[in-house]
Amino acid sequence: MTYWLALLHSDLTFAPWIVVAIWAALFVANYLVARAARRASRDQALVLMQNREVVERGFSMKFVFGQALFAGIIFALTIWIEPHPMFVFLGGGLVVALVCLLGMNLQSLLTSRAAKRPGAATGSLNLSDSYAIRQLTLRLATGATVCAILGALLAHLSLWGGAFFLGCYIHDKCRIWA
Repeated sequence: MTYWLALLHSDLTFAPWIVVAIWAALFVANYLVARAARRASRDQALVLMQNREVVERGFSMKFVFGQALFAGIIFALTIWIEPHPMFVFLGGGLVVALVCLLGMNLQSLLTSRAAKRPGAATGSLNLSDSYAIRQLTLRLATGATVCAILGALLAHLSLWGGAFFLGCYIHDKCRIWA
């Protein structure tokens, strides 16, 4: 019973407007890091991708606007309805998921930059777009699993929310190839 009470009384240490501001800052940082990773990936010749446009659809203004609108609706509803656990799960979950995505994009950026160094590797690898999407979904599944395990161990709704949103991203990526 204590576990469930701790889970339902999960708290964010910031006021809701600060959580929204943190999300906005992370959103911009994630976009910039992902854009730099995309550029670095195109500049290296070690790993090639067949159809980059399919993988990079997230850079279209329509998609970026849609993500911001979705988050805005989530934040507005959870603040307006004001059930505290719902804000921690959804609002905190959006922040946690974005932190995980930022880490994944940073890893992509650093890997692409390392591949451009002289002597990093020989030859090249040509990836199909379906493999690239599957690789992304595996990375998202890893992040979702870590969030879910930490959410269970620490009894915190924002970690469960992060696992939920990363799972939604996985569903979106898998739907493309269904």
